[in-house]
Amino acid sequence: VGGGSAEIVVVDDGAVASARSYRLGALRMLEQFRDAGADGFVPQLKQHLENLAGRLSESFADAAVDRCVAVGGNIDSLSDLVCAQVGRRSAADADACQTEDLHQEIEALAALSVPERIDRHSLHPDRADTIVPAGMVYVHMARLAGAERVLTPRAGVKEGLLDAVAREHGLCDAPSGRGS
Repeated sequence: VGGGSAEIVVVDDGAVASARSYRLGALRMLEQFRDAGADGFVPQLKQHLENLAGRLSESFADAAVDRCVAVGGNIDSLSDLVCAQVGRRSAADADACQTEDLHQEIEALAALSVPERIDRHSLHPDRADTIVPAGMVYVHMARLAGAERVLTPRAGVKEGLLDAVAREHGLCDAPSGRGS
């Protein structure tokens, strides 16, 4: 989930089976629902995501999803907040958060103003405003995919491409993980 869009990529046996982009970026959602006010933002975004559920589910229609992996600064921050409360759980070089734990953390953050999020959770100001809409999109997608947990590898697309190029040229042998 970026600022303007959310990308859903389905991978089957290491190969991209499908990739779709949706206009569900965190900044776009903040702008689209800004007139809803603090009390109306979350309900309106929830309704918007529900209205799109059929279209979003098309991404998973022919796939048996066995893992949900999320990348980006907002999910990294959400994962940190959840891990601070329930403990760090790892799977395959990634933090593993229960989808329900992520949902509860987003609900708690949504109840706070942006300045309160910054103060209570030491969130960076440009993260404190986008973490709720981005988190809502991540959780909604995980639920549509039937994922009980979300893996957060803390590596983005750029790191993955760099790793693939390095492997292709024989520059590394071991799988990359956190901190590689």
